[in-house]
Amino acid sequence: MKNHDLDKSRSYVQFGLGNEDFAIIVTRVLEILHPERLTQVPNSSPFVEGILNFRGSIVPVINLHKRFNFIDQDSENKMVIVIEVVCDENTVLMG
Repeated sequence: MKNHDLDKSRSYVQFGLGNEDFAIIVTRVLEILHPERLTQVPNSSPFVEGILNFRGSIVPVINLHKRFNFIDQDSENKMVIVIEVVCDENTVLMG
């Protein structure tokens, strides 16, 4: 396991992509889901897997393997992490 200089006063959700480890502050994570049937979005970027209905909100689901050009892993281990992203003064949900 790699040694990371993370703020010890916060909790994180850690996940891996390829040989890299990433972490998200747990207060931004709303839910971790098994991939369900996503609605495909025509003419979207190749890394957009689709959208899902999360508690009445439409949430885009991004495949980070494709987005960061990592080799796509086995679909058995895929999960959707629904997070809040603060953009300017708006809060956006993403998966």
